[in-house]
Amino acid sequence: MKENEIALERGIKGEIAEDFISGLKKLFAEHYIDVPDEKYNVLEEQSTKIENLEKKLNEQIAKNVELNKSNSDHKRVEIMAEVANDLADTQKEKFAKLAEEIEYSDAEDFKKKCETIKESYFGKKTEAEDIDDVAAAGELPSGDLTNAMAAYAAAISKTKDIKLS
Repeated sequence: MKENEIALERGIKGEIAEDFISGLKKLFAEHYIDVPDEKYNVLEEQSTKIENLEKKLNEQIAKNVELNKSNSDHKRVEIMAEVANDLADTQKEKFAKLAEEIEYSDAEDFKKKCETIKESYFGKKTEAEDIDDVAAAGELPSGDLTNAMAAYAAAISKTKDIKLS
Protein backbone atom coordinates (compact mmCIF):
# COMPACT_ATOMS: atom_id res chain seq x y z
CA MET A 1 0.00 0.00 0.00
CA LYS A 2 2.88 2.37 0.72
CA GLU A 3 4.30 1.73 -2.75
CA ASN A 4 0.98 2.49 -4.45
CA GLU A 5 0.05 5.40 -2.16
CA ILE A 6 0.42 8.00 -4.91
CA ALA A 7 -1.53 5.93 -7.42
CA LEU A 8 -4.31 5.31 -4.89
CA GLU A 9 -4.47 9.02 -3.99
CA ARG A 10 -4.74 9.99 -7.64
CA GLY A 11 -7.37 7.34 -8.24
CA ILE A 12 -9.47 8.54 -5.32
CA LYS A 13 -9.18 12.19 -6.47
CA GLY A 14 -10.16 11.15 -10.01
CA GLU A 15 -13.20 9.26 -8.73
CA ILE A 16 -14.27 12.22 -6.60
CA ALA A 17 -13.90 14.58 -9.58
CA GLU A 18 -15.90 12.23 -11.82
CA ASP A 19 -18.66 11.92 -9.21
CA PHE A 20 -18.74 15.71 -8.79
CA ILE A 21 -18.97 16.36 -12.52
CA SER A 22 -21.63 13.68 -13.05
CA GLY A 23 -23.57 15.15 -10.10
CA LEU A 24 -23.39 18.62 -11.68
CA LYS A 25 -24.50 17.22 -15.00
CA LYS A 26 -27.45 15.51 -13.32
CA LEU A 27 -28.30 18.73 -11.43
CA PHE A 28 -28.21 20.78 -14.65
CA ALA A 29 -30.37 18.20 -16.42
CA GLU A 30 -32.95 18.22 -13.61
CA HIS A 31 -33.24 22.01 -13.73
CA TYR A 32 -33.26 22.22 -17.53
CA ILE A 33 -29.93 24.07 -17.79
CA ASP A 34 -28.35 23.41 -21.17
CA VAL A 35 -24.56 23.22 -21.23
CA PRO A 36 -23.14 23.11 -24.75
CA ASP A 37 -20.63 20.41 -25.56
CA GLU A 38 -18.29 22.62 -27.58
CA LYS A 39 -15.91 25.07 -25.93
CA TYR A 40 -16.12 28.82 -26.24
CA ASN A 41 -13.18 31.16 -26.12
CA VAL A 42 -14.78 33.87 -23.99
CA LEU A 43 -11.66 36.02 -23.85
CA GLU A 44 -11.32 36.18 -27.63
CA GLU A 45 -15.02 36.90 -28.06
CA GLN A 46 -14.89 39.75 -25.52
CA SER A 47 -11.72 41.13 -27.12
CA THR A 48 -13.44 41.30 -30.50
CA LYS A 49 -16.48 42.95 -28.96
CA ILE A 50 -14.28 45.55 -27.20
CA GLU A 51 -12.45 46.36 -30.44
CA ASN A 52 -15.76 46.93 -32.23
CA LEU A 53 -17.05 49.16 -29.43
CA GLU A 54 -13.83 51.19 -29.37
CA LYS A 55 -14.05 51.65 -33.13
CA LYS A 56 -17.64 52.92 -32.85
CA LEU A 57 -16.68 55.19 -29.96
CA ASN A 58 -13.83 56.74 -31.95
CA GLU A 59 -16.17 57.35 -34.88
CA GLN A 60 -18.70 59.07 -32.61
CA ILE A 61 -15.99 61.19 -31.00
CA ALA A 62 -14.78 62.28 -34.45
CA LYS A 63 -18.36 63.20 -35.45
CA ASN A 64 -18.82 65.11 -32.19
CA VAL A 65 -15.61 67.08 -32.73
CA GLU A 66 -16.67 67.91 -36.28
CA LEU A 67 -20.13 69.04 -35.16
CA ASN A 68 -18.66 71.20 -32.39
CA LYS A 69 -16.26 72.80 -34.86
CA SER A 70 -19.05 73.49 -37.33
CA ASN A 71 -21.25 74.89 -34.55
CA SER A 72 -18.51 77.23 -33.32
CA ASP A 73 -17.78 78.34 -36.91
CA HIS A 74 -21.47 79.15 -37.34
CA LYS A 75 -21.61 81.07 -34.06
CA ARG A 76 -18.41 82.88 -34.98
CA VAL A 77 -19.86 84.09 -38.31
CA GLU A 78 -23.13 85.04 -36.61
CA ILE A 79 -21.36 87.12 -33.94
CA MET A 80 -19.12 88.81 -36.52
CA ALA A 81 -22.19 89.77 -38.57
CA GLU A 82 -23.98 91.07 -35.48
CA VAL A 83 -21.05 93.23 -34.38
CA ALA A 84 -20.40 94.57 -37.89
CA ASN A 85 -24.02 95.21 -38.85
CA ASP A 86 -23.69 99.02 -38.68
CA LEU A 87 -20.45 99.20 -40.69
CA ALA A 88 -20.17 99.95 -44.39
CA ASP A 89 -19.58 97.01 -46.73
CA THR A 90 -15.89 97.84 -47.19
CA GLN A 91 -15.47 98.16 -43.45
CA LYS A 92 -17.26 94.84 -42.96
CA GLU A 93 -14.72 93.14 -45.23
CA LYS A 94 -11.81 94.69 -43.33
CA PHE A 95 -13.42 93.77 -40.04
CA ALA A 96 -13.93 90.17 -41.19
CA LYS A 97 -10.24 89.87 -42.12
CA LEU A 98 -9.22 91.25 -38.73
CA ALA A 99 -11.67 89.05 -36.85
CA GLU A 100 -10.47 85.87 -38.60
CA GLU A 101 -7.33 85.95 -36.46
CA ILE A 102 -9.28 85.92 -33.20
CA GLU A 103 -9.30 82.59 -31.40
CA TYR A 104 -12.81 81.34 -30.62
CA SER A 105 -13.09 79.92 -27.12
CA ASP A 106 -16.65 80.88 -26.23
CA ALA A 107 -19.29 83.19 -27.69
CA GLU A 108 -19.17 85.90 -25.02
CA ASP A 109 -15.39 86.24 -25.09
CA PHE A 110 -15.33 86.29 -28.90
CA LYS A 111 -18.00 89.01 -29.02
CA LYS A 112 -16.01 91.20 -26.61
CA LYS A 113 -12.88 90.80 -28.72
CA CYS A 114 -14.80 91.65 -31.92
CA GLU A 115 -16.29 94.76 -30.34
CA THR A 116 -12.81 95.82 -29.20
CA ILE A 117 -11.47 95.45 -32.74
CA LYS A 118 -14.43 97.38 -34.13
CA GLU A 119 -13.90 100.26 -31.70
CA SER A 120 -10.13 100.28 -32.22
CA TYR A 121 -10.09 100.26 -36.01
CA PHE A 122 -13.38 101.86 -36.99
CA GLY A 123 -14.05 104.18 -34.06
CA LYS A 124 -17.30 104.58 -32.24
CA LYS A 125 -20.34 105.19 -34.38
CA THR A 126 -21.90 107.46 -31.76
CA GLU A 127 -19.47 110.33 -32.44
CA ALA A 128 -20.51 110.56 -36.10
CA GLU A 129 -24.17 110.32 -35.14
CA ASP A 130 -23.79 113.20 -32.65
CA ILE A 131 -22.27 115.45 -35.32
CA ASP A 132 -25.02 114.56 -37.79
CA ASP A 133 -27.70 115.24 -35.16
CA VAL A 134 -26.23 118.67 -34.41
CA ALA A 135 -26.01 119.56 -38.09
CA ALA A 136 -29.57 118.41 -38.71
CA ALA A 137 -30.90 120.43 -35.80
CA GLY A 138 -29.06 123.54 -37.03
CA GLU A 139 -27.57 124.10 -33.59
CA LEU A 140 -23.99 125.03 -32.92
CA PRO A 141 -22.03 122.77 -30.65
CA SER A 142 -21.24 124.50 -27.41
CA GLY A 143 -17.66 124.59 -26.26
CA ASP A 144 -14.56 126.69 -26.55
CA LEU A 145 -14.97 128.34 -29.94
CA THR A 146 -12.75 131.17 -30.92
CA ASN A 147 -14.27 134.27 -32.46
CA ALA A 148 -13.25 133.21 -35.96
CA MET A 149 -14.75 129.78 -35.50
CA ALA A 150 -17.95 131.30 -34.16
CA ALA A 151 -18.17 133.55 -37.24
CA TYR A 152 -17.70 130.56 -39.58
CA ALA A 153 -20.33 128.55 -37.73
CA ALA A 154 -22.81 131.42 -37.90
CA ALA A 155 -22.20 131.88 -41.64
CA ILE A 156 -22.72 128.17 -42.29
CA SER A 157 -25.94 128.09 -40.30
CA LYS A 158 -27.26 131.15 -42.23
CA THR A 159 -26.48 129.59 -45.62
CA LYS A 160 -28.10 126.38 -44.52
CA ASP A 161 -31.28 128.27 -43.52
CA ILE A 162 -31.32 130.10 -46.84
CA LYS A 163 -31.05 126.91 -48.89
CA LEU A 164 -33.77 125.23 -46.87
CA SER A 165 -36.27 128.05 -47.31
